[in-house]
Amino acid sequence: MGEAVPANRATQIKEILDRPAAFLEQRVVLSGRAGQVCQHMGCWFVLQDNTQHILIDLEQGRTITVSRNISGDSLRVVGIVKRIGGDLRLMGKGVEIHRKRAKIWSFFNL
Repeated sequence: MGEAVPANRATQIKEILDRPAAFLEQRVVLSGRAGQVCQHMGCWFVLQDNTQHILIDLEQGRTITVSRNISGDSLRVVGIVKRIGGDLRLMGKGVEIHRKRAKIWSFFNL
């Protein structure tokens, strides 16, 4: 969705939060799992990696939105690091979603 997400190494969210001046206004790739998602129109979500979490702001859905049921899915995101109202966030430009696998139950799984 949106811009293609480059295949380069993902930056850890903790790196951005620990050294914001080094990342402000820079384009980065992040990867992790979707946490909370905007249930109105999918215009933001929280991305969690193994170090921290950050808000991914899709700018009120001006260019892209995500499905409201992506919580738990693996994602790769490209965007620009911004500080808005004192909080760091990634202004998402492209999102790559790798759906979580649904467990299929049958009589034999019981």
